[in-house]
Amino acid sequence: MISILERYKWKKVVAPKAWKPKLPGDELAGFYGGKTVRTGTYGQYEVVLVHVPGDGVRMISGVRIAQLVDAAMIEVGWPVRIQWEGLLKYDGEKTMKQFSLLVAEGDPLSAEDLPQIKGTEAAIEAERALFERLGAEQSAVDARGKE
Repeated sequence: MISILERYKWKKVVAPKAWKPKLPGDELAGFYGGKTVRTGTYGQYEVVLVHVPGDGVRMISGVRIAQLVDAAMIEVGWPVRIQWEGLLKYDGEKTMKQFSLLVAEGDPLSAEDLPQIKGTEAAIEAERALFERLGAEQSAVDARGKE
């Protein structure tokens, strides 16, 4: 009988890192990875996950980005760009994080194709092949549009 260790191919899971933009205009581009709930000092809050090629998975927190993702009705694997717009003051001293969400036209990646592990040779090669494929698909779409 084959053991579970021999039966499957294994890959290391790396915890997502928080994205902490500094200046308005800072931007993060990658593939939407879904939302999850975290618990902090003031209770539970949602974070948006973005798989960033060459940089791993990033978490973005804030009511505004969660609302934008919900409004976009995007699927896991969809190419996205998130832009930091700064803090908005309201009700005196309260602040709210402001973001813009840009969603690519076209088809999303499958969950299996999402960039997973930062910096490994296999991940870098997989990302290179993925972007070559996406570039070829976009070129074909552009060519059809010019006909």
